[in-house]
Amino acid sequence: SDLISMKFTSPVSLSDKQFIAQSILPGESQAILTLEDGQTIHINKETESLLEKIDGARVHMDSTMLNYQVTSKTVPKNKPVYNKVETPRGGEYALLLSDGTKVHLNAMTSLRFPVTFDNGPRKVELEGEAYFDVVKDETRPFIVQTHLGEVTVLGTAFNINAYTDASVYTTLVHGKVQFSSSSIGTIILSPGEQAVVSANGSEKRMVDLDEYVGWVDGRYVFNNRPLGE
Repeated sequence: SDLISMKFTSPVSLSDKQFIAQSILPGESQAILTLEDGQTIHINKETESLLEKIDGARVHMDSTMLNYQVTSKTVPKNKPVYNKVETPRGGEYALLLSDGTKVHLNAMTSLRFPVTFDNGPRKVELEGEAYFDVVKDETRPFIVQTHLGEVTVLGTAFNINAYTDASVYTTLVHGKVQFSSSSIGTIILSPGEQAVVSANGSEKRMVDLDEYVGWVDGRYVFNNRPLGE
């Protein structure tokens, strides 16, 4: 292979090396939970508690996951009550929704969701990146709303990268999903396919799944990418 020669104009001191090492820290499991009334709860590695019955669900919270457990089969007649989980830069977190669907949130991500789902579609709102493992329910489609459109599924595993300053990348691991918006219509994905949607149009392509969902297992995969990436 080719040799790479690197020349520094000034030496790097020990204090500089220590600063660099301290600046590049691994991500931690942390998030902020916002309740319907605006109350916020900070979740980190020391957090562990049981929030008794929030609007029909018992919520168990620890340092890695928020678990919404339905305690009553009675569906509220008024409109659903929503919670929101947000992860900071360098943070990630997981939650188990009341229907059993598991969501893994990457850094700088926000998910707004009903505390309990009613008999209609199971709809959540995403800003950022998340991996969904959806519990199958043919009578209640699961819908993820993003700033450029929505993804509809019955039961499947998929990843959505939907930060507001970029395109929306929907990557299907298994099952079947469709991305739809008023501007592009509908894109149906099969396993291994990815839909890329922006304000300028859309594209469907085959991808290496590890490159787009490896982060869920703590792996970032780069194949034939420039060093800058």
